[in-house]
Amino acid sequence: MLARLFIAVLFLFEALPAYAQTEIRYLVWSSDFTGFQDMNRQGDILVNYPRQPGLPQGASAVLFTTGFGWVSCPGATSLGDTVSEQIDNRRSVSGTCHTMGLDWGFIYTPPGLPSQYQLLMPPGGVIAYALGRNDGGFVVGQYYEPLDFNQSGFERIHGFLYYNGQYMTVDFPGEHTVTALLGISNSGRITGAYFDFDPVTNAAGPWTWFSLMQGQFTPISSPGSVNTYVIDMNNNDQILLQGDNWNYFLYDDGHYFKVALPETTELSDGIKVEWHVNGLNDNGLLVGDYLWTIPCQRPTPSSPFCPGFRKGFVAFPLQ
Repeated sequence: MLARLFIAVLFLFEALPAYAQTEIRYLVWSSDFTGFQDMNRQGDILVNYPRQPGLPQGASAVLFTTGFGWVSCPGATSLGDTVSEQIDNRRSVSGTCHTMGLDWGFIYTPPGLPSQYQLLMPPGGVIAYALGRNDGGFVVGQYYEPLDFNQSGFERIHGFLYYNGQYMTVDFPGEHTVTALLGISNSGRITGAYFDFDPVTNAAGPWTWFSLMQGQFTPISSPGSVNTYVIDMNNNDQILLQGDNWNYFLYDDGHYFKVALPETTELSDGIKVEWHVNGLNDNGLLVGDYLWTIPCQRPTPSSPFCPGFRKGFVAFPLQ
């Protein structure tokens, strides 16, 4: 049974704490793998689109501390058919896969635990994305109902919470909103985003990011940025944010810290790199990819781009 929850609570617009110029510096380890998506407390790394020889075409990979494995939903055959979002501290993986003609959320549990693959689709849904999971088995995400040509297509999109066979719809309070739930910690804190829309014109407002705890929505924004994206949250309720110009921040118990990654790495030969941070684990380590381009005088029609490189990385906070 699908419970529908429109949480009628106070949405706090109190002033966020002033941002002090406090930063956390990191030591970076590089990898030839790319697509680093997430990392658990034990150090297992989740990788999307690794293009590893012998890896099934429709699979993601897990670089376990004890070896190499892959995650591939049954029936997933093409590149991108399995997109893994998070790996928890029990080595269970959640994400989205395309199989049997539909996009499903999924939970994968490694051998030795109960069922290896479980597909998720809220009742009445036709598309589902599992975007976050905690160690207790709670999953959050977004789903779509069938298209109704008598109303705005936005009306069919909702956030959901799943646990132990039960689904609950969680929509941000408002008459016409689209909601996505992106992460959930072991304390039960949820991160997500919503936007308002006009049901007649389909004009949509900007995404607003929030955390949800015990029925209370609180807005989240990056210091000094017009745009904010919540990238990840760990089980310490620390939230990784992306602001303008690929700047990253860590929000922790009312305080913001600038994520100060180095401008270059040992592999970029003095060339400035661009950081794409995707995950934050319970130990404060970051994972993602970085890329750089070797300057060239002038691309030619036969070679229109300067040579570029991409590496996966793990970043360790320096005390």
